[in-house]
Amino acid sequence: MWLVYGLASVALAQNLPSVSTETLAGDAIELPSGLKADRTVLVISFEREHQEVSNAWRPHLSSMASAGKVDWLELPFMDVSTPMQLVISTAMKATISDDEARSHIAVVWSSADSVRSALGISSADEVAIVVVDKAGALQWKGSGAPTDANVAAVKAALAK
Repeated sequence: MWLVYGLASVALAQNLPSVSTETLAGDAIELPSGLKADRTVLVISFEREHQEVSNAWRPHLSSMASAGKVDWLELPFMDVSTPMQLVISTAMKATISDDEARSHIAVVWSSADSVRSALGISSADEVAIVVVDKAGALQWKGSGAPTDANVAAVKAALAK
């Protein structure tokens, strides 16, 4: 199911909270201060079962990013112990060999509660798709798989 939230919720000045992480390529990222593009699409996943949907967004986001001042990040949230972080990180690096994907996937090793609250993401049942500006201010949000309609909605949000 695709959920699009109205402009009224965006008007409440929702902002991406500070998040420190590292891409699978090993690059440190501080969000939102490290956002480089005018608009960034964040694919936020909350459960292991969301991985397939997150993966499906990659080619669409890569295409959008190549068209201009847009970037994307895949942010899987995993609130697990430090030993498990090493196991999961190693497995992800071993199974994701695409350098472009590695540079856009940054696991956040904590609860997603603060991000969900700050961005008004009410449910962790689906992948959240969020568009933020360079300062981390929410511009648009939705959720779900990259159907034709969903991809068109993200493109429309990026064009604003």
